[in-house]
Amino acid sequence: WNKRHADAGYHSVQAFFRRCAGVILQFHTHPGVVRDLCQVAAALVLDSRSMWNTAVFRLPRDFDPGASEAALPEPTLLLHNRRLRTQRHNLHTVADPFLFVHQGVLYLFVEEKRSFQKGLISGYKTRDLERWEYLGEVLSEPHHLSYPFVFAVDDTVYMLPESGESGRVTLYEAEEFPLRWRPRAVVLDEAYVDSSIHRRGEQYWLL
Repeated sequence: WNKRHADAGYHSVQAFFRRCAGVILQFHTHPGVVRDLCQVAAALVLDSRSMWNTAVFRLPRDFDPGASEAALPEPTLLLHNRRLRTQRHNLHTVADPFLFVHQGVLYLFVEEKRSFQKGLISGYKTRDLERWEYLGEVLSEPHHLSYPFVFAVDDTVYMLPESGESGRVTLYEAEEFPLRWRPRAVVLDEAYVDSSIHRRGEQYWLL
């Protein structure tokens, strides 16, 4: 297990990652999203052509996170990069999925990269894991963005995307969640990538 963050400080959401051949899972425990649902997972799934795709799984209450990839059910949402390229103009890749629950709605934030352009952050939302609404672009900058790590402290929602191309790690605050964000602070004035926040008690750790 590679534990990236736990107890995100919002509605008792707990997230962690598991890596195995062909799949990276991010589990969220949040029974309030869907009745009788214990776990929702976002994943990067490697297809037969060695291409990573984004999927969201609805998992049974007794799902064993240590189980093999074959134990996963069919995804409720599959963002297949090869198919998306024919559906959306200039779209090249969707990756780095992050789940976040806000006011009873499950959001999926992803890196979206279009051909010959920098990566940006886009989003989806659902109330039942069956019907997903594409929100489009939620955050972009002149430099590349990916790895949209979203978390909350009290009633304020933050995003810590990967922005290594800018030479710094910048924290964003939601002005109007989920579509408007503003830079809140430069956390590190160096080019780090894929930064995560881990809360332990009243302390926050940058990993």
